[in-house]
Amino acid sequence: GGSGPSGVISELTVGAAGLAGERDLVTGLSKPAGVAVVGDQLFVSDQGTGQLLAYSLAAVRAQPATAKDGRVVASFTTADGLDLMTAASDGTLYFGGSGGTLYVVSPNGAVKTLANGWPGIRGVALDAANRRLFVAVTAARADGPASIRIVPLD
Repeated sequence: GGSGPSGVISELTVGAAGLAGERDLVTGLSKPAGVAVVGDQLFVSDQGTGQLLAYSLAAVRAQPATAKDGRVVASFTTADGLDLMTAASDGTLYFGGSGGTLYVVSPNGAVKTLANGWPGIRGVALDAANRRLFVAVTAARADGPASIRIVPLD
């Protein structure tokens, strides 16, 4: 392998004949872990740098971008271990990571902690109709149970 970041966000398409195609949208990421799309905004959490980045989806479809081309929406420490995320229709992002903290990032980039002290968070799903999140929380011990926690948003 080469040196430097090699994480990529790619788009897969399937044509009418069933043939699949793949093209890179964003290259040069350290360790992309989460992706969400709201309107024309492509959001990427880069676990290796702790950055939450945004790109114009139309722009990266027309011309692939690099990690450096992304707009930094918010920055975290790499110890936060940003992981999978979900987005509301207004661009609000919800995610956690191996650090065990559940975050919300507003469309203007304001960061708020919704919960913390959990062993780790592997993913988040939004139930917009009922204003709640379903959070996949890792086990505290290797032989212990993982859990899904329901977090109200009101």
